Amino acid sequence: MKVICAICKILIREKEPLEDKRESHTYCDECYKILVDMEEEENGDQADKTNP
Repeated sequence: MKVICAICKILIREKEPLEDKRESHTYCDECYKILVDMEEEENGDQADKTNP
């Protein structure tokens, strides 16, 4: 089974059973970092709006 990034579609690894041609999804380190940074920015923006 191939594990690929849900965003950029790179192959991250293969896991047992190797004969299984299906794909599983997660995030690669780069895309995960971008998502976390975006979430932190959004949370910061929301905090600014609630604290005038």
